[in-house]
Amino acid sequence: MEYNIKNWVLKENINDIKILDITITQKLNDLLIPVKDIETVIDWDKINPKYNFFYDYEGNEIDIPIKLKKSSINNYSKILVDIGCGNPLVEVNTSIFIEKWENFVASNGYSGIVVFTNDGKFFIEFTDDSDYQLYSNFLI
Repeated sequence: MEYNIKNWVLKENINDIKILDITITQKLNDLLIPVKDIETVIDWDKINPKYNFFYDYEGNEIDIPIKLKKSSINNYSKILVDIGCGNPLVEVNTSIFIEKWENFVASNGYSGIVVFTNDGKFFIEFTDDSDYQLYSNFLI
């Protein structure tokens, strides 16, 4: 697949990302992560353990990176990020995602993004601007 990258965050970080030749749905299915098409990408009703919190609060730009650095996802050097809206699934350095998480979330108009490890052990979903929920299968 060839992509004409239009998303500003992907363009801004083009030298630090790897575009993957697989869709988010294919990758999640390969990892046996249940998929849902309405409200969220991941079917969180089938995930255990499951954690969530409202992420659009004052101070989140400082607080969430601190939480992510202390979480299990920071044990991985790279993570996969799907920002949706016809953009490709990409692999990015975990440190870059943690530093710029808010830009990744904002880059598609707050339509929601999915972040997960390549082995599927840990995953996060930032939901769209109707709920602003951060779901994960690990404590953040």
